[in-house]
Amino acid sequence: MSNNTEKKEEIAKNDVLEEKDSLEEKDPLEENDFLEKTKEDESLKKINYLEDQLKRTLADFSNYKKRIEKDLEQINFNENSKIIIEFLSFKEILEKAIEHEQNIQAKKNLEELNNNFENILKRLNIKKINLKDTVYDYNFAECIQTIKTNKQEENNKIKEVIENAYTYKEKIIKPGKVIINIFTEE
Repeated sequence: MSNNTEKKEEIAKNDVLEEKDSLEEKDPLEENDFLEKTKEDESLKKINYLEDQLKRTLADFSNYKKRIEKDLEQINFNENSKIIIEFLSFKEILEKAIEHEQNIQAKKNLEELNNNFENILKRLNIKKINLKDTVYDYNFAECIQTIKTNKQEENNKIKEVIENAYTYKEKIIKPGKVIINIFTEE
């Protein structure tokens, strides 16, 4: 058995020596090629990393610009809405004045002023929501009073509009104030 072990050890030594000789026989140009390839690979990895970082930064900046534009639009909408609501309050007063005016000429002048006002609202894309005789929806109006009714079909319907509701750019800017019917069995 020791013979076998000795033969194996000798074979292993020979393999190590052959490997050592083959390493010593390597051409220095091959080693330079290997080092250059390694440097190229590292450079390519760094380039790819930097390109990825640049793309991410550009995407982040683009998202930032979009968010800022959206925020500015919202601020603009809110500020415009505040001004519009003030003018709508004036319009409500004008409509009540028309209802109560007894002088025919004064009433005619107020109606003309109201028509001009409505034309301006149309041009600005401000729309009045027709609430009268519709089913009450808290998204469009605030119920300030309820009136009992004995008719089931009138339950939860708007009986009277105290203040109209308006939209601007398809969003509610001024909810209405209404009186609704509530069904009660008597």
